[in-house]
Amino acid sequence: SSALAFAKQTTTTTTTATSTQSVTMTSTAQAAIYVTSGTVTAPFVQQAGGYAEIPEGVGATGAVLAFPVICTGSATATFKAEIIAPDADSDSFTLQLDDGSQSDWHTGVGSSWFWSVTSPSISMTAGSHTVKVRGCEDGIKIRALRFESGMTGAGCQWQQSTTTTTSTHTPTMSSSLSMTSTLIATEAVMAGQYDVWYQGTRSAAVLTITCD
Repeated sequence: SSALAFAKQTTTTTTTATSTQSVTMTSTAQAAIYVTSGTVTAPFVQQAGGYAEIPEGVGATGAVLAFPVICTGSATATFKAEIIAPDADSDSFTLQLDDGSQSDWHTGVGSSWFWSVTSPSISMTAGSHTVKVRGCEDGIKIRALRFESGMTGAGCQWQQSTTTTTSTHTPTMSSSLSMTSTLIATEAVMAGQYDVWYQGTRSAAVLTITCD
């Protein structure tokens, strides 16, 4: 009798998912831009309801909302913000264009969403700019910023960012050989070692035949 060792081929397929994000800037002729289209810097916090707030008790140092805008001309502009400013200790920002001077902006007080008092004026010029709303006091919430004047005169349009996520799935195949033994009653098989071929390719395994 002869003991025959057989090689068994096992193929495993693994899929790897890769995600990439791209940001697209688009212009809008609307007077208002929402905080979801701006850049939020802590301690401003972006909330699920589509607004940003400086939570009560954390202080306002470093809080910035930044809104990109592009203009084709020059004009003096003012703004209003859609806010909740619950009391006199939570009712102000500073307004800044790019890295220029900052102007105090007292918004008025309201416990539900309302459009604030008009901001101080800033001088818009042709080109790309960033309008920055800086936090002064914690406890204030803001949902949108809009041009109150100067938008048409300076030919300004807000730049809104859209993030697109693309997923790529890449399959990877790997093969392995395992050995099994079967007892075959035959006189035709010679004892020895033989190469193992699988689907036309020689494998690293060796077939060993022993005769009792």
